[in-house]
Amino acid sequence: MNIEALAAVVRQISDRCSRTKRHDWRGFLELDFDLSGLPCGKQAEGSQKGYFSGKKTSLGGNWLV
Repeated sequence: MNIEALAAVVRQISDRCSRTKRHDWRGFLELDFDLSGLPCGKQAEGSQKGYFSGKKTSLGGNWLV
């Protein structure tokens, strides 16, 4: 995934999220994007069925130890 593709997806997600539209922009807005592809339960807030290519996320230098 490249930066341009990630930025486009972040824009799409934030456009659908009403809280970003009502946020008081004088302060910070913290967003947490989980790109791991781990399954979540059907009861998870905002969960929806999606597609993952089957590629595993590699443990690179950007992972916390």
